[in-house]
Amino acid sequence: MNSSINPLPNGKHPTNRELQLMRLGYAEYQPRLMSIKKNNPERYAAVMDGRKRFYQHGWACPTCGNSERYTRNLACAYCAGQRIPLCFKIIEGVGSVYTPLSEERSAEYQARRQELMYQRDLRSRIRKLGEIRCGWWVFRDGDFLGQNLAGVAVAISLHEPDSFTVRNLRKQDPAFNTIWEHVHDALRLNPEAIYEPE
Repeated sequence: MNSSINPLPNGKHPTNRELQLMRLGYAEYQPRLMSIKKNNPERYAAVMDGRKRFYQHGWACPTCGNSERYTRNLACAYCAGQRIPLCFKIIEGVGSVYTPLSEERSAEYQARRQELMYQRDLRSRIRKLGEIRCGWWVFRDGDFLGQNLAGVAVAISLHEPDSFTVRNLRKQDPAFNTIWEHVHDALRLNPEAIYEPE
């Protein structure tokens, strides 16, 4: 992974894997870990110890009054534990089945599951694609690495590309346009779909 790209922007909850990478000292996760250490020392201690839950002094859940929280997303551990049996039913011979509390929550859950499955599939396809070179551009681990029109080294993420830079490079740099289209074609993605920053 390219360490110049922040894989965990503020506001996004880390996955269990990302918490593990923080604990192992991966450079790209250290700014977030230091932020956690500064703002929530108890959560930082839980991350470093590998605990899934921790008690946060001075905080109480507005619903139940407990102070035990999940390390990953700061949800109240007691409330989440009460919700799980309501949402998931064990069926003999089948396993657990999700039963929504409401249609709106069901749609949200299904959207999250769909996005998670899509991201896993895309990561697998990127891994199988390997490294691709075209001129002075390289595609590796989901990043296009090369030089922009000013000769400055850049890394353009396949997941969150800068639309302005991509449009200009595609118009003016044939090597970039070729590798951009080849990667998108190989991964079955639309090369024209670039999301504008909000």
